[in-house]
Amino acid sequence: MKNFFTKAVGFFKRNAYYCLLAVSVLAIGALVTVGIIKNNEQQSVLQPSPDQSTEAPSDGNTDKEPDQSVAATPIVFALPLKTNEVLTEFSLSQHVWNETLKRYEIHDGIDFAAAKGDSVYVMYDGTVTDITTDLLHGTVITVDHGDGLTSIYASLDESTAVKKGDRLKKGDYIGSVSDTAYSELLLGNHLHIEVQKNGEPVDPSDYIVFDNK
Repeated sequence: MKNFFTKAVGFFKRNAYYCLLAVSVLAIGALVTVGIIKNNEQQSVLQPSPDQSTEAPSDGNTDKEPDQSVAATPIVFALPLKTNEVLTEFSLSQHVWNETLKRYEIHDGIDFAAAKGDSVYVMYDGTVTDITTDLLHGTVITVDHGDGLTSIYASLDESTAVKKGDRLKKGDYIGSVSDTAYSELLLGNHLHIEVQKNGEPVDPSDYIVFDNK
């Protein structure tokens, strides 16, 4: 055994350079191998698996046009009478003189000149929501046009051509002119109309197309 160790020591002494070189090569190889293994592990964590996609979901249509908002079709009212002579304009900002009541007041509608018995037509498609008769306004028909828009026809004859709940088309006959509105009695036979948006009065002229415009 002593001779074996003696020989081994003598071998290493004679070949020390080559032994150190072999050890260095093995160490470098081990380090490179460890580095490659760690790099592969990091890449496997960072990259998605084959059955996963980082792309945004697609509906298969690659030719989509950008969304374009469709402009709403403006509502245009027809005239409620065959004529369009205005007696009193709509006015909320400036008070107007009411000859019947002898006072200044706002006027939340338009008064059209008309003869007794002249036909009155609904100005736009809608549903009759109310028919009333009182001393100040005479017989009144209210029509709902949807989206919070309503039209009101006052100073009508009590014999109306429609009833509550009727669905109407623009231009349908609804009744006739009279002088039943006591609050505007001195105007004589005429048609008083109002337009409301979400319960608030708006200028009917914003919706009505007058023949002379």
